[in-house]
Amino acid sequence: MQKRARLKREKPADFFGNLRKSMPEYRQMGASGFDSLSVPELPLSWHYDMSYHFTQKTIYFNPILHERMNNSPLSSPERYYPVEMPYQVDNNYALRMDIPSGYVVGQLPKSARFTMEDSSCSFDYIVTTDGRSIEFHTRLQLKKTYYPVEQYQGLRNFFALVVRKEKEPFIFKKAN
Repeated sequence: MQKRARLKREKPADFFGNLRKSMPEYRQMGASGFDSLSVPELPLSWHYDMSYHFTQKTIYFNPILHERMNNSPLSSPERYYPVEMPYQVDNNYALRMDIPSGYVVGQLPKSARFTMEDSSCSFDYIVTTDGRSIEFHTRLQLKKTYYPVEQYQGLRNFFALVVRKEKEPFIFKKAN
């Protein structure tokens, strides 16, 4: 709801304009938009088309363009109080991309699923390719907001796995 409120105040052109400003010049944003911004019963999503103009021999491409978890929210090695989250989370991220023209896939991250022992948290990281394009999907779910001290290490380890997985790049190599 916080993100919906912010996006309602900010014009779509301004939101996507700010994203464009943060992109290097080899990246060009095309058509863009929001889905379900005014319908709180439906998931909020935004989408945009991107084109890239690569020249390097090897490309390290992180498929999560924004909203990536760069650091664990639980950095302390020990905790003496329960963890209380402000809300449950169900974040989905999807990317469909053509393999850059003149390049081949050098390496893709392996698909993975992480789930806490009590199934209160799960993370899916799914990568598939047909040799011409790549389908990529992640989903992070936190199904509860309260975690007792006894679950802290498991929750901390879960977030560490998510952070590590989200940093893995797609590697493309120039075709000979």
